[in-house]
Amino acid sequence: MEADFSKKSLIIVESPTKARTIKKYLGKNMTVMASKGHVMDLAPSPKKGVYGVLVSKGYELEYEIPDEKRKLIAEMKKALLDADQLILATDEDREGECISYHLLLNLKPNCPVFRMVFHEITKKAILDAFKNCREIDMNLVHAQEARRAIDRLQGYGISPVISKKLGATYSAGRVQSPGLRLLVDKEKERRAFISSDYASLDVFFSDFKARLVKVEKNAVADKNSFDPRSGKVKRGCKDIVLSLADAEKIASTIRGKSARVTSIERSEKKLRAPEPFITSTLQIDASRKMKRSVKQIMQLAQSLYESGFITYMRTDSPTLSSECINASREKVKEIFGEKYLSERVHNYKSKRKEAQEAHEAIRPAGDVFRTPEETGLSGDELKLYTIIYKRTLATQMKNALRLITKVELECEEYTFRQSGSTLLFPGFLALYEESSESDEKEESLPILSENDERIIEDEAINSHTTEPPQRYSEASLVKKLEGDGIGRPSTYASIISTIIDRNYAERVSSYLVPTFTGFFVSNLLDETFPLYTGYDFTSKMEAGLDEIASGKMDKNKYLDAFWFGMDGKGGLKEDLERIRYSKIQDAKTLELERLSYTVSLAEGDESYSIRTGKYGPYIMLSDGRLSSIDQKKYFPGSFEDTDVAKIFTKTEPQKNFIEGTDVEYLEGKYGPYLKRQSDLKIVNLPKSMKMDKLDQNKVNLIYSLPKVVARNGDGKEVVLKLGPYGFYAQYDGKNHKVFSPETFDPSFLFKAGEEKKSANEEVRVYPELEGKRLALISGKYGLYVKWGDKNCAIPVQLKEKAEELSEEEAKEIALSAPEKKARRFKRR
Repeated sequence: MEADFSKKSLIIVESPTKARTIKKYLGKNMTVMASKGHVMDLAPSPKKGVYGVLVSKGYELEYEIPDEKRKLIAEMKKALLDADQLILATDEDREGECISYHLLLNLKPNCPVFRMVFHEITKKAILDAFKNCREIDMNLVHAQEARRAIDRLQGYGISPVISKKLGATYSAGRVQSPGLRLLVDKEKERRAFISSDYASLDVFFSDFKARLVKVEKNAVADKNSFDPRSGKVKRGCKDIVLSLADAEKIASTIRGKSARVTSIERSEKKLRAPEPFITSTLQIDASRKMKRSVKQIMQLAQSLYESGFITYMRTDSPTLSSECINASREKVKEIFGEKYLSERVHNYKSKRKEAQEAHEAIRPAGDVFRTPEETGLSGDELKLYTIIYKRTLATQMKNALRLITKVELECEEYTFRQSGSTLLFPGFLALYEESSESDEKEESLPILSENDERIIEDEAINSHTTEPPQRYSEASLVKKLEGDGIGRPSTYASIISTIIDRNYAERVSSYLVPTFTGFFVSNLLDETFPLYTGYDFTSKMEAGLDEIASGKMDKNKYLDAFWFGMDGKGGLKEDLERIRYSKIQDAKTLELERLSYTVSLAEGDESYSIRTGKYGPYIMLSDGRLSSIDQKKYFPGSFEDTDVAKIFTKTEPQKNFIEGTDVEYLEGKYGPYLKRQSDLKIVNLPKSMKMDKLDQNKVNLIYSLPKVVARNGDGKEVVLKLGPYGFYAQYDGKNHKVFSPETFDPSFLFKAGEEKKSANEEVRVYPELEGKRLALISGKYGLYVKWGDKNCAIPVQLKEKAEELSEEEAKEIALSAPEKKARRFKRR
């Protein structure tokens, strides 16, 4: 189908940024509008069917149109009256297809309708897209509806069950739960791991070193001799495990003696040029190189795509267009010359049977690539573009070539070995090197010949301890999720951020560490709903959605199997009924390996248990004493009996007086506070107000509060106060943040009162988040995000483009906003 470029057209895309970018390439006869995400969403408080899924009516979904979307649809209908054709140009994935379908249902156009897709925002891509329009793909729409149905049925069905069993409100997502299980299973492996000690011996010659590998032809144990899961020597392994004493004895025997080269092996190793980026490999590589979360990488990629710098960032396909390949090869030739250009064109195909939705790899946009310097980008956007640019060019460069040399030397009955690597031809490595979590690097070796004699000039005895399995970083978790078929390109980032936002895991250094809450939830899900947290089941469900999207599977049959079951096995409906009334005795108690559950305290030995309740995980002693667990300090994977003693041992707060005053700075259970010695008056401080931010003037000001600092013409007072989040001014029944009380000018409050803004007007509504309404609100003092009953401030760095806040940005703001605190700010 070809749309007429000369006709008056209404073009609808998803984001305002994308609309502005596209508009640059279109004529005055084109009107471009943004849907700002979905125009219809599932009812957050459904009244029909099963949690809003009408099972008996072919799994129809109970949708509602938010008020601000009604207004937007009305504006679109008005614009459509003056158009000769409607072009739906939402994103080229399932969500985008569904948005186009819902627009079609609501706009009810009387003119020709075209579905236009493009994977990059360039003039050529837009013009080509006009010539290659199609109809809405209902298979993609059905796949999106099936996903929403199973997410709603599983989330709304299972979450209340685990909340009831654990005594607090928790949620269980379809793909987040298997993701959490991966983290918890890894932590259980680490707890079961028992470290082993062994020694190694290095000898130093004048220009290289070697390691002892054999004693009388018997192999010496190294890290590969030990089982990575148990930490013990592998079953059947007969390698000699050296102790420090053994190594010292050997070292004294060979000290100053000559070693003879007995074997030299040389081989060439090709390092293949990397494949183009797909979503997962971009997340993995960029996250490691830029030290950013996967979520942040995707936000940056979204921005680059919508601004026309890169192609669509959610794709499983490593395929490159012929235009891209030509552009890459021209750039390689221009920068490095023919010597570095691969002789043949490198074409890439997806290894997956069902490459998802998008049709090309992530690469710089256009058929002539802009260098990073030519983009005008800066900061993290420039860094990410540079990574994508270099990776794309590297795909068309020659392979790198290394010379690998392995040398063995003998001294008496001892054999030593060293490997070295020399780069013969850098190839693609001249431009791009893939990131790795391994720190191991090979050294180069000098030129050697067999029977060469070398004097042992020094020795080094090394002590080693086997390490438990490495925790998942965000990058390695994405790799694991992709390998196990859990989630899809559009969901990897949200899986990780949801697990963290729900306090099921914490970022510790660069790793994801499950919390006690995460353990309780995952263990209960494994016991009560093992099928739905299983990796195979989740992978099969994703594969089923892919088959619906490609027209190979019927949506209703797929959902029937999920809800009612098949082959004599019950589905989720039966499992929910079975579990809802079952009794699980130990759901609120956590058992961890290698704990004695006995602790020595000043009062004597006590047994203890790890439990959870309404206020989260806690320790309960046999004498009835309780103490909550600080989940940012203690983790189940490394928890020991001695940690219980630390939790129950009271420490005296350090005495620190503010210079020039009799006021003491202290830190207690609820944060920092001040205590004046003259009258013992206590003032609570915000958690962010540390001692180094306090001086005599600031302390005197704090103790003078609350304080009237101004009055308006009607006598209304402006009162300066200090609360749990810092200084604020109270005026006309409202609280206003004060960043610097020393320079605070209360007159702006009087002006604000004279120019009242319309409060609580919805600017945009996004798809529901965890069953709660998510919207951008225009309030009296500016824009903010409202999630359910929670008001969430927009960060300073996003203030300038607040009106164009994307769905991902709104979700991040909502999920990272502090929880409402039921407890008042306590006095001591």
